[in-house]
Amino acid sequence: QIRKFISVITIAKIERRKQRRFQHAIGERIRCLRISKGLTQYDLAQAIHISSSFMNRIEKGSSTVSIEYVCSIANALEVTPQDILCDIFVTPETASISEQIKLLSEKTSA
Repeated sequence: QIRKFISVITIAKIERRKQRRFQHAIGERIRCLRISKGLTQYDLAQAIHISSSFMNRIEKGSSTVSIEYVCSIANALEVTPQDILCDIFVTPETASISEQIKLLSEKTSA
């Protein structure tokens, strides 16, 4: 029982780490794109109708960003959502379509 419980806790910690890395990667990409467009966090936050503190948390990776916000941010930065997510959802070219779908679903649920 104890081993199983410890296993569940370990898996949960690993999943949280994956989620944080994912959030951090998205936030870093948004920050780089924002800076390249000459915008402040305040400017971008105002453009998508959120607080600058929430924008800060998104860029730091401490807040989860929904796909809707990714689309809003991309629109405000005059880029595509793929520009924000481009290397986050990369799958091996040799993987079959079903393997690629499985890998993507694992990454998005991680």
